[in-house]
Amino acid sequence: MAVAEHGGTSSSASTTVAGSTVSGAALRWLGMVWFSVAVMLGVHALSDNSFLTHLATGRLILDGKLPHVDPYSFTAAGRPWVVQSWLASVIDAGIERVGGLGALRWFCGLLMGLLVALIWRLTRPAGDALARCVTMTLAAATGVVWWGERPQMLAFVLMGLALVVVTERRSSWWLAPIFAIWINVHASWPVGLIIVGTYLVIGFVHGPRSERGFVEAVVTPALIAASSCVVGALVSPYGSALLRFPLDMAKRTDVLQYILEWRAPKLFAVDTIGVALIVVIALVGAWRSRQPLSALLVLAIAAMSAVSARNIAVGAVALVPLVASALNGLGSMGRPESLGRRPVMISAAAALVAGAILISFTAPHVNLESYPAELIDRLEAKGWVATSGVHVITHDYVGNYLTYRYGDAANVFVDDRAELYPFRVAKDDVDLIRGARNWRSILDRYDADVVLWSLDSKLARGLEREAGWRSIGQANGFGAWCRVSTLTGC
Repeated sequence: MAVAEHGGTSSSASTTVAGSTVSGAALRWLGMVWFSVAVMLGVHALSDNSFLTHLATGRLILDGKLPHVDPYSFTAAGRPWVVQSWLASVIDAGIERVGGLGALRWFCGLLMGLLVALIWRLTRPAGDALARCVTMTLAAATGVVWWGERPQMLAFVLMGLALVVVTERRSSWWLAPIFAIWINVHASWPVGLIIVGTYLVIGFVHGPRSERGFVEAVVTPALIAASSCVVGALVSPYGSALLRFPLDMAKRTDVLQYILEWRAPKLFAVDTIGVALIVVIALVGAWRSRQPLSALLVLAIAAMSAVSARNIAVGAVALVPLVASALNGLGSMGRPESLGRRPVMISAAAALVAGAILISFTAPHVNLESYPAELIDRLEAKGWVATSGVHVITHDYVGNYLTYRYGDAANVFVDDRAELYPFRVAKDDVDLIRGARNWRSILDRYDADVVLWSLDSKLARGLEREAGWRSIGQANGFGAWCRVSTLTGC
């Protein structure tokens, strides 16, 4: 199998392609540079709205308040909630509790570095440094848009580890801890099982001849991976609900249709172009090597990416071995000694790590520029936020910030937990965003007392003209309005 020929336990000191030999040391130092770049990018200030709620949930769990119903909103309060990324939340909150937000930023940076290191390892089938760097660049340019502080970052790392196990023919028992952890950090584990299973079949059918039969080469490792998901779920606080969660989520198409990352990707976005190149190269490689099973995997991931933008990042990692194999023989990066100068590589890696350290100390740990923190301060001073008797209507991502700031006292209208909210709530939220004419009846339906909304919207303009609402103030592109008839002091 082309994707495994350069992996495993090979002890060769160099790789030869097109008559040029690049030392193994030089390739390792190139990998170190890629790792250092990733760490520097990964220690950016925390800002992702979904992450804020994940962190808030981890804090609750560490405080002994494991949620089984929604603790954050007044529109879904009491509804059953399966925290499918509970372990990722606990890890984040635990790191914050021990080392603060700065330590959490470094954890995110090291995770990105580990992912890039795994992808670099998966580029081995490309052979020479040039082909490996091209493969690495394609994967990084495509996936980096999605690589951040969310739990899915742990899922990408676990996918990389699983691909190393199967493409290098490591012991199948390594898949056991990978998938037992995966089911507790992100709901993408079924996709991981399919991808790993497909690579196992590809390796058996198209790879080098082996004494292992189909059962030993494919069935046994697949069963280990699948059974580990079951065990991982059953020993978790949520039990078999983790196994059902992906199916339950798939049934929520009524709500998912309103979420941008679940929709088809933008045609000319960088990640869309990147995954298109990856798919084309992998398909050409599958055709040249006469591997129809590889082509089927590529087409399946292409279809997934075309349907939902969030699947693009899956393809950026999952197709690396096939792209690397397709690019084998691309050419050389030049004279081997130019890559073998360790002082140059060491200096480059050190400079990048120093840059990461500088970034982590000079930038704020949490970037709140996209959130109306100043207006929320004013609401807090009046007792009009995170109060059970006051309903604040605001954007879903602001709802995430409120959960981060106030925990289970947040009392939000919505946040981005698409699997939780009733369709009526999600539809009303979208109508408010779109500036539907029935905005007054929507606010009445939820007994709205305060509206905190972006100024460049139809809703904001309507509230400015509405006699029953009074402006509290404006800041950072947001405005706040209170309902005169329900709030004393409005």
